[in-house]
Amino acid sequence: MGTDGILNKELVDKFKKSFYADEKNLLAQNVCSRTDIFDVCLSRKTLEETQHVYNHKKTMKIQQFYGQNIK
Repeated sequence: MGTDGILNKELVDKFKKSFYADEKNLLAQNVCSRTDIFDVCLSRKTLEETQHVYNHKKTMKIQQFYGQNIK
């Protein structure tokens, strides 16, 4: 805020100049404007470590699945 506690144009311009001076802010802005925000929040390390392998096999006859008797 300004010295009198009011947000003025000069202070907003200062914030904007500071924001655009940092390349990390520009990268974050581009990512968030082009990608789903929930995808951006996902941890890359967690995604790499997640194993989509199942240890148990479930067998089921087709007629049980569809609830019909197949001859």
